[in-house]
Amino acid sequence: MNLESSKEQIEKENALTESEFIKQYDSSKYEKPSVTVDIMVFTVIKDKLCVLLIKRGRHPFKDAWAIPGGFINMDEDADTAAKRELEEETKVTGVHLEQLYTFSSVHRDPRMRVISISYIAIVPYNKLQYAYGDDASDSRIFEIRRANDDVYILDSLDYNIRLSKSDLAFDHYEILKTAIKRLEGKLDYTDIAIDFLLDKKNFSMNEILWIYKAISGKEYSKPNFARDFKARYQNRLVKTGQEKSNHGKPVNKYSISDK
Repeated sequence: MNLESSKEQIEKENALTESEFIKQYDSSKYEKPSVTVDIMVFTVIKDKLCVLLIKRGRHPFKDAWAIPGGFINMDEDADTAAKRELEEETKVTGVHLEQLYTFSSVHRDPRMRVISISYIAIVPYNKLQYAYGDDASDSRIFEIRRANDDVYILDSLDYNIRLSKSDLAFDHYEILKTAIKRLEGKLDYTDIAIDFLLDKKNFSMNEILWIYKAISGKEYSKPNFARDFKARYQNRLVKTGQEKSNHGKPVNKYSISDK
């Protein structure tokens, strides 16, 4: 379309009411990408950061491990689609989801142009119940191990499976790596570590220390960590008593209130 005919078309369109314009609008003149959601369910088991993955039951990447997710239906928003897909593929329900990032590399899906909206969910391990269904043929918890600052290996906790970058479907390794960096970054200014606690009303300093270690991959001095954590949450943290450890030593227990 040349400049003159383009101006004529704009003048014709502007002469219409908005309802008339919408009624005669030809949406086929633009190609449409599909949009999916991918949901990373993180948990901490002692001092191990873990993620829930599914094994794909269909092409493409059949039998490869992947982040749970799927296509957004035309009658739902992204949040609704994320909750639905998570339940359909893993049976996980009732978790808080936080949007992470939109992944839009042109060739990220071999079928067609697909844009993915990714999500993070944090679930204490004692509340994580999962199975598999829909397009998944299996689901398992994988420990995230750091080979170095920018490389991660995934080890299944209950089966002899080890995954590296090339073993994950689509660009899911990059999505997972971005999510881990987000978790690390939020340690110092949010309550993200507290959200992993098995019981916010009855935990030890070791338990919260293990969570920080799992997310950051760093070692901490126990006395310094306890001092800093108590100072940070002094208005919300209450010592609730003591319990004996497995070695018979007394362990201080704490409760922390919500903001």
